[in-house]
Amino acid sequence: MIIEKIVFLPKSKNYTVFFSDGSGTEIIEDTLVKFNLYKGMEIEPDTISNIKYENQKFEAAKSVFRYIQNKKTVKEVKDYLSKKGYDEDVVELTADYLVEKGYIDDRKYVSAFVNDKLKINKYGRNKIKNQLIVHGIDKDLAESAVYNLDENIEYENLKSHAEKKFKTLKKDMNTKSKLINHLIYKGYQYDMIKNVLKEFDFGYDE
Repeated sequence: MIIEKIVFLPKSKNYTVFFSDGSGTEIIEDTLVKFNLYKGMEIEPDTISNIKYENQKFEAAKSVFRYIQNKKTVKEVKDYLSKKGYDEDVVELTADYLVEKGYIDDRKYVSAFVNDKLKINKYGRNKIKNQLIVHGIDKDLAESAVYNLDENIEYENLKSHAEKKFKTLKKDMNTKSKLINHLIYKGYQYDMIKNVLKEFDFGYDE
């Protein structure tokens, strides 16, 4: 089979390679360079399949580099590429490459995530752990990360949440239960919540 022409596509900045059998395939510049493709080049059908496969790998890497500018987990990267329609082995190879080169690192992600959620969002450890798992972090790694949380910071965050929420609630027999539910939603443990609420005056004896 002969390459009849190669057309540059200004919008996508890719190339379409047309073959003598009337077929064509769109590739990125990296693929064009790797296989040294040119008009009039004779090419075997197996090579065309290889070109398409290698092009998919190049496209996957190019696409995911934009995606991981904001920190992502390994699972998020794999899910992203799968939704883009890349073959499973391409997804795995691309994720492995990014891990090997240090572009994605679940442990570094966990460390930054826990710090942000504790100090900026002021979440309790349960919510932080659950969100880590949702993002694809291994359960054991998530549990280990929150186990080492600074309890003093967490306690002060809890007090701050409790005081702010308490001011917004109508004071009645349900005030305490509403406050507890709110703080549990924020990810705080019940025992810690009970200790904090000892300092509150709910206007009645328990």
